[in-house]
Amino acid sequence: MEQIYTIKEAAQILRVNTNYIYREIGEGKIKAVKIGSLKILESELLRYIDTKSS
Repeated sequence: MEQIYTIKEAAQILRVNTNYIYREIGEGKIKAVKIGSLKILESELLRYIDTKSS
């Protein structure tokens, strides 16, 4: 089963501010799903990391 991260958890993993995550979501750079509150799937976070490191 795929890991699901909160915005705060994703920010900690990327070592950025939560506002940065919200901005990237707003700009369509990170896809988030609404499960109660916004969540980011592990596969999406890995995809985002991969695009940033290339």
